[in-house]
Amino acid sequence: MDPSDELAPRERAVAPASGLAVASLVLGATSVVLGVTLIWFFLALPLGLAAIVCAVLERRRTRERFGRTSGGIVTAGMVLGCIAIPLSFGGLVVVPQLQGAVEETIDLTQEDVSKDLTSVERSFNRSVDDLDRTLSDNVDESTASLESDFEGLEKTSQDELQGVEDRLAAIISEVERTTGEDLSELEATSAADLDELEAAIRDDLAAANSRVADVETRLAQEQELLKERIAALERDVTSVGNP
Repeated sequence: MDPSDELAPRERAVAPASGLAVASLVLGATSVVLGVTLIWFFLALPLGLAAIVCAVLERRRTRERFGRTSGGIVTAGMVLGCIAIPLSFGGLVVVPQLQGAVEETIDLTQEDVSKDLTSVERSFNRSVDDLDRTLSDNVDESTASLESDFEGLEKTSQDELQGVEDRLAAIISEVERTTGEDLSELEATSAADLDELEAAIRDDLAAANSRVADVETRLAQEQELLKERIAALERDVTSVGNP
């Protein structure tokens, strides 16, 4: 028997793995890995097709050269390539859905943010209105209190002047009732009383003028504070309206 006849079955039984077989397996595995990603899934289609082409060529070359089908490496590469193709098309379906879900989530988030901003703006406007009403009420109360104090001061001054006039009238009556001998003494006493009354009147008028000046100063301070608080509120409202 020829030794070559014994070697031929062995060669036909074991076919060595070629570069196409390895390339088919590598391309198939790579295409499957890329097919399950959300970014590079579109590369799974050409790589899967390339893996199938390499597997088919290797199977044909092995059949023509060794007279048998190729080994498991080529089969695995072809199977992986076939798996990668539907994964690639699946990515074409899943990614738009994910994109639509993301856009919907963004729209809902923007709507919620817009509602929150509107609610905050309304709450701020209500707070500003309440503060404005409070300030107006405080100013009205302060004005009414100052007017009441001024009226009370004026009434007290009039009462004191009326008392002085009554005392002067009583003194004059007393002088008229006295005799001529006591006239000089009464005149001196009346003069002293008149001086005291005049000093008292001057003191009362000075005190009244001082209280009136204090009232005017308090009114001016209240007006300045009110202007400053209104200006601060306007700045706050402007800053909120123009973020």
